[in-house]
Amino acid sequence: MPNSRLRRFDGQYRWVLDNGIPFYAPDGTFTGYIGSCIDITERRSLEQQLQYSEQKLRSLVEANILGVIVADLDGRIYESNDCFAQTLGYSTDELLAETFHWSQLIPPESHEALGQIMTTLLSTGALPPFEWEYLRKDGSRVPILAMATLLDQERRLALGVALDISAQKAAERRKQEFLRMVSHELRTPLTAILGLIELALLHIERRPTSLAPEAEGLLGQIEQQLRLACGQVDIETRLVEDLLEVSQLEMHQFTLSLHQENLVTIVQETVVSHQAARTRDIELVLPPAEVVPVIADAGRIGQVGIESAPGQGATFWFTLPLADGPIRA
Repeated sequence: MPNSRLRRFDGQYRWVLDNGIPFYAPDGTFTGYIGSCIDITERRSLEQQLQYSEQKLRSLVEANILGVIVADLDGRIYESNDCFAQTLGYSTDELLAETFHWSQLIPPESHEALGQIMTTLLSTGALPPFEWEYLRKDGSRVPILAMATLLDQERRLALGVALDISAQKAAERRKQEFLRMVSHELRTPLTAILGLIELALLHIERRPTSLAPEAEGLLGQIEQQLRLACGQVDIETRLVEDLLEVSQLEMHQFTLSLHQENLVTIVQETVVSHQAARTRDIELVLPPAEVVPVIADAGRIGQVGIESAPGQGATFWFTLPLADGPIRA
């Protein structure tokens, strides 16, 4: 039953399946065929699409860019490419052996989580990428990025893909070690600065009581500036500590130290700090109430920017929705 490609009267080509039987006259002379033709164009198109899909999947498997396996959820591996086997230190034949169970690749403490993963795979039909660890043949562990899709729910057959992320994890460790070293080097001078400021404040507290009013006033201003400097050093110290939290920085998640604060006091202290550090005028406008209680991280709120156009005064502002209107400074 050969397949043929025929051209119709309207110019279109169609695939047909020929089925014929030779016909002979009573004297044995061949006179022709008795046959039929079935239009299989749509079936032919579906077969070509399926072959193309299988070819793409086969190319991915044989390219060995990613580790790929086909296995059932009961533990049998039916197919594995070289990349998957080499990542785990096995040969392909070892993984495909009937005596091999892929649960041998799972660390003991992860078996409970594995049950939840299989339940999710059966219920949703797919597992989005997630980080996992496999056991190598020599007992060492390899971090991977894994994902899977269910091929046949009745047979509990799944396609799994694994990417060795050992290099990425090693780079992350190096980055953490570098940040830990940098944070230590930054903390050292900050600690020294804070100690010097506290020593200067101690000397001011022990000053003679018989100073002239002008000197007393000057020392009072110096003491106020030194205390503001202490606050800024504390903020910088906290920022250095944040360098150790690499994952938080990458995910834009920061730890807040929340306490009952007076927002007016925070604004006043921050404005004074910026006023002392910059040769520019800052206008401070506050609501009539002297106390605006908030639950906040005073150090984080104080980390705001100064916006100004060249040659103009600075605008330093806070906004908080209040019954009497927002605070603006």
